[in-house]
Amino acid sequence: DWKEIVELLSSDRSVIDGAELHALSNIRKLAGWASNGLVSVQLHCANVQDMEEKIVASKPWTMSWSNVLDYMDYREFHRLARACSVHGDTVHFGYSMNWPLYVYGVSLMDYAMPEATELRRMIIDQSNQVVEQSYKALGWADYLRLPPPVNPLNTTAHFGLEYQFFKNWVNYFF
Repeated sequence: DWKEIVELLSSDRSVIDGAELHALSNIRKLAGWASNGLVSVQLHCANVQDMEEKIVASKPWTMSWSNVLDYMDYREFHRLARACSVHGDTVHFGYSMNWPLYVYGVSLMDYAMPEATELRRMIIDQSNQVVEQSYKALGWADYLRLPPPVNPLNTTAHFGLEYQFFKNWVNYFF
């Protein structure tokens, strides 16, 4: 694939443009195959657990779980993923959008006790500094942006506490 992308490059075309042209070329190929009946797509609207036998029978090479992890007990997820991989080395990928809800310490509300006032201030200040550094890295002016005009619950989670605690969720999940 890289050789094909490099061949698409020219003095006025970036690597990103070359990769985009390559992807569009592959999409056109796939569309052509589909219009000639060489590719078929089957859509099933069902719980993954109800489709286990069909999934196993298809001998998948890869499985994209999207954020199913947020809606299934991790033990059931691992059982199902192993069952779907019974024929070989299936590569699984997915993500969780809700993991901060399950990890103590990710929310500023976890520090709501009166004796943690100074700690809360420090967490807010550090998170705002990360936001400010991000804006500078992007070349954005900080007027009307700093301090962030959003609830500190959001900035402290997204720009501070999640980075400190995400491994706790990873350890729990795996």
